[in-house]
Amino acid sequence: MKYLFLLFTVVALPASGQLPYQSIVRIDPKRLFFREISLTYEVPIKGTFALEAGLGYRFNRPHAGPEIKGIGSGMFGGYDIQQMANPHLQAISVSVAPKWYVPGRAMFLSTMLFSRYWWCDKVRASYDNVEGYRFDALRTERIGVIGGKLLVGTTSKPREVLSRVNYLMTVYAGIGWRWKDMRYQSWDGQVNDEPVVYLEEHYRQNIPSLHGGILIGFGFHRKGGKL
Repeated sequence: MKYLFLLFTVVALPASGQLPYQSIVRIDPKRLFFREISLTYEVPIKGTFALEAGLGYRFNRPHAGPEIKGIGSGMFGGYDIQQMANPHLQAISVSVAPKWYVPGRAMFLSTMLFSRYWWCDKVRASYDNVEGYRFDALRTERIGVIGGKLLVGTTSKPREVLSRVNYLMTVYAGIGWRWKDMRYQSWDGQVNDEPVVYLEEHYRQNIPSLHGGILIGFGFHRKGGKL
C-alpha cells in the first residue's frame, strides 16, 4: 500500500481537471495475468458527475492438470479465496459505478456495485491444504459474488495518440465488502480425506476487502475539445 500511495501521488501531480469528453474506455492490465479481460466504459452525466459500466470475462485453462496451486497457506490458504488460482474456473462479471470528480482536478470518488459468477462443470481437480478444506475429486462448482467498493482515484495528464483520442492512466485505491454463495458437487474421490461417491456442499460468506491498482485507458473527446 505504501508504494501504491507514492505512485498515486506522483500521477496526481501533473493531472488536469475534468475536461469535456464523450467517453473513456479502460482496461485492467493486472487481470490479464489471470486470463481475464476486464473493460470499463465511462461517460459524463452532468457537470462533475460521470457513470462507469464494466464487463469482464475470465477464461479457464481447458488442458490444465488437476492440481490447484493456492495463493498462500494458513489464513491465506482457504479454498474460498482461491478462485483466481483455480485454472478450471471460468467467470463473468458486471459492474456499475457512479463517479464524482473534484472540481478542477482529475481526482474522483467512486461507489461501485459489482457481481461476479464463477463456474466449472465436472472437471477432475485437487486442492491440498493440510490446515483446512481439501479435496481430490470430480468437481462441479458454482460461486456467486455480489459486492460494493468505495474508491478514490486520479487520472494522469492525457497524451494524444490519434486525432481526438488520448492515452491516459488511472490509479485507484479503496475498500469494499462482498457476499459469496458457494456450491460444490464432488464425485468419486475424497473431500477432507473422507471417501465420497457424491457430495453436495453449500457455503455462504461475508468478507471485507482492500482494492488498488492501475487502469490503462483511452479517452475520446468532442470535436473542438481536448481531454
